[in-house]
Amino acid sequence: MTDSVTRDTYLSIVISAYNEEKRLQKSLPLILDYVKNKDFKSEIIIVDDGSSDRTAEIAETFLADITHAVVRKQPNAGKGAGIRSGMKIAQGQWRLMCDADLSTPIHELDKFWNVLQDKPQTDIIIGSRALMNSELAVRQPFYREFMGRVFNVCVQMLVLPGIHDTQCGFKLFNAKAAETIFPMQKANDFSFDVELLLLARKYHFEIVEYPIRWVNDSASKVNPIFDSLKMFWALLRLRKQITGTSATIPKDKESNGE
Repeated sequence: MTDSVTRDTYLSIVISAYNEEKRLQKSLPLILDYVKNKDFKSEIIIVDDGSSDRTAEIAETFLADITHAVVRKQPNAGKGAGIRSGMKIAQGQWRLMCDADLSTPIHELDKFWNVLQDKPQTDIIIGSRALMNSELAVRQPFYREFMGRVFNVCVQMLVLPGIHDTQCGFKLFNAKAAETIFPMQKANDFSFDVELLLLARKYHFEIVEYPIRWVNDSASKVNPIFDSLKMFWALLRLRKQITGTSATIPKDKESNGE
């Protein structure tokens, strides 16, 4: 691990990357442009989750002039494991997880800063593709959208009523929430987003769901059938594991950006 992280950081950006050398060459310059034009200190943490390409080397090259960490893990363990590893070493007062392809453009984070001005008590802000003012600039194929809607209905019925989109990979945590939740998070597959939010509700962190702009990447690694079936069974497991031990599950407030 290369680590030049310090503790006076305001924003940590954590990305789990598996064979993402091509995407990182496009996304890292955009992230660097964003953070270098802010008046707060940022760090970028890339977790190379068992890549067989030059993911780590590309990250090191682009991040040489900014506070950063590149964590190399072998073998590939899954996105949940990658994000967890990055969050555990993050030092920021606020900690953003985002996707290597920037399906949610990094400038959407400005919307989250506005939320915090209006609702300073907020602990977690999650980007949503399912609210009234969400902008789907490039949509998924119809079968992916349909399966996504079915999954969201299952999530709301079984484990997380009131949250419309658990799977958007653009989520911001304050330090207290991140340091409470991530050490307990165990799922390595795509169900880890649901697990994070279940843990957040169990420990009564204030969650705001906010509409974002989103651009579908046709090279997505999610298998709409196989992964959806896996995640449905994961929902049942998580419901028993987490909500079964929680006395109360508060309903979080959402914002439609109006």
